Amino acid sequence: MTRRISSVPPIPLILLILMVTAMTVMAIRPANAAPIPLDDHSFRSFDGGRYYYLSTPQVSPLWDVHNITLRFSDRYYYSDDTTLVSNRWLLHFADSINFQNIDFNFRIRLDGPGSRVRDAGWTSAVAGDANDPGFVYDPDRIIAHYTPNDRFRFGFGKDRYNWGQLELGGLLLSDYNEGFTGLYQQYNLGPFVLRGLAAQLNSIKTGPANSAITHRYFSASRLEYFRPKYGFAVSQSMLYVGVGRSWDIRYLFPFYIFHYGQMTDSHGYGNDGQNSQGAIDAYFKIPGQPLELYGELLVDDFQVHSDSQSQSAQNCLAWMAGLRLKDAGKWYGFIEGGRINTYVYNHRTLAKQYVYNGNFIGSPLGPDQELLWGKIGRKFDVYDNTLSADVNFWRRRSGERGIGYRYPNIFGTSGDPVPYGIIEHELSFWASASYRRHYIDMEVRAGSAMYRNRGNAVSGWSAYPFAGVFLSSGISVGASK
Repeated sequence: MTRRISSVPPIPLILLILMVTAMTVMAIRPANAAPIPLDDHSFRSFDGGRYYYLSTPQVSPLWDVHNITLRFSDRYYYSDDTTLVSNRWLLHFADSINFQNIDFNFRIRLDGPGSRVRDAGWTSAVAGDANDPGFVYDPDRIIAHYTPNDRFRFGFGKDRYNWGQLELGGLLLSDYNEGFTGLYQQYNLGPFVLRGLAAQLNSIKTGPANSAITHRYFSASRLEYFRPKYGFAVSQSMLYVGVGRSWDIRYLFPFYIFHYGQMTDSHGYGNDGQNSQGAIDAYFKIPGQPLELYGELLVDDFQVHSDSQSQSAQNCLAWMAGLRLKDAGKWYGFIEGGRINTYVYNHRTLAKQYVYNGNFIGSPLGPDQELLWGKIGRKFDVYDNTLSADVNFWRRRSGERGIGYRYPNIFGTSGDPVPYGIIEHELSFWASASYRRHYIDMEVRAGSAMYRNRGNAVSGWSAYPFAGVFLSSGISVGASK
């Protein structure tokens, strides 16, 4: 083991040099940073965090199938910039039940305080009057699965799903959104796995005096082929809408090609009622090196022809690629970057924008973005406990064409100069260290965020140092098996 660890550090050193080089190149084309890394992936840390497990004797068949977890987190950031000041605690209560071929997962999140409670890019609630503490009570997972055998799995309820290899979350479907209540399917087809999702989104009132109600539905499917050293997946999604529209049977089945359905629709809505997207993601372990390449490509509103009536914002691309440490002993880290086109997730028809209750279904960045970010760190054994330390950076360029951007017309808009107007830039550097002892995780962070043209107001760079602490602990109770 000692020999392996001593042979690994040169590779992270090379990766760090690549990071610095890439940041130098990006300095020529500034690109924007900010609150998403600072807001923590609270639900991800909950799933992967450590907690104390209390095993109880088997009492009865009803109790023995439960595994109850209670987890508490508290975080505090301080800065001269009020948007970087955060005092927030999270309390998760979860219960997983497994009885023969039926399993049930339930989780409640109690989140607060604050006038605007955020969870990794989506807003759960906005506080009311001055006496409203801003707490959020959210059953963010409540789903039941039926698994008759090792080839089929069906589920119904609310859950969060992330498709893709990206550290930031998938471009087509990420778990930064608030989750879907719908029907889930999984088919194991030899070396392939086919997944399906179908859900109803929030409806929108349209027409004179908002008298008509446009119903919105979302379906997605994914075909995966994963191996230890390489893998790829092809995904598709369909957002279909219409006044008085109901479920479309075709899009309930992941075997169906959704884009074909969009182009051959005969239900009276045509392309005005459909918005399909496609994506491919992959990873590849570099032979003989503790490194893995990965990436994802998303195509929004893809077409095969080009005429005067189809020039507007078609074949819009979003892509991200990265390099992460894999099987590198005590070292860990990644570097990731890419671009999301102005018109990706956007649409001139409000009902067909790629959002759910105002939150992005895909990447939390939204349209018209460029990003470069990463980290590198190492774990240490200290008194039989784990200490880890890492350095992080985040740089993002954010254009003015966010979600809700209205095209001047529906023809030729893809030829408009991009970008134009005032462009925001954000840059952040911070160092963090975390220590686990007696089932308590503690992390401290310190760094600085810089902004230019913040809020689309012309300005130079302004720096805002910040420091913070994050605490987490939990307990799980279940019958001994």
